Amino acid sequence: MNQSAKKINDGKNFDGYRPKNVPNALKVIHSELNSINQEETNVTQTDILTANSPINGKVTLWQYVKDLPKAVEWYSDIFGIESSDNIGLAYFFPINENTRLALSDLFMGDEKNELPRSVMLDFQSDDIFQTHRYLIEKGVKVGEIENPAWIYHEFYLWDLEGNQIRIHGFVHEKENDAQ
Repeated sequence: MNQSAKKINDGKNFDGYRPKNVPNALKVIHSELNSINQEETNVTQTDILTANSPINGKVTLWQYVKDLPKAVEWYSDIFGIESSDNIGLAYFFPINENTRLALSDLFMGDEKNELPRSVMLDFQSDDIFQTHRYLIEKGVKVGEIENPAWIYHEFYLWDLEGNQIRIHGFVHEKENDAQ
């Protein structure tokens, strides 16, 4: 390769283009993921991916209910989760390291408030057929399992106040389809 060709390609991609500004997120993903030993530094992938973001990667799913004590008991019993914190008008349930469910008084203590009904809660199940059977055994109102696309299956259930919740899962084994 002659010297001028080498000079043109230094620091550039295959077609000779070198962007003037590389987004910080790409810099972080490229350099940090390749150079950090995450076990030694206790840096998680979420830390890396949210390093230059105004959000921290943690998600709270809000479910507004009329009868908070009953809802706390129902969600604890049906989903096997316990509240880790409560601020009077809301109870928080850890789902995993970065996700929690918040059950909150629909009116936040004032019936004049017009807060939105909950957006769709959607939980993923590793075994959608077993989850469906389990919820039926618990006496939960559930719909039929549907298969709207390829290996994706879903069904709906309703909490004590009629809030619709979706459960979805991916079925990779054909024998589960017969259940």
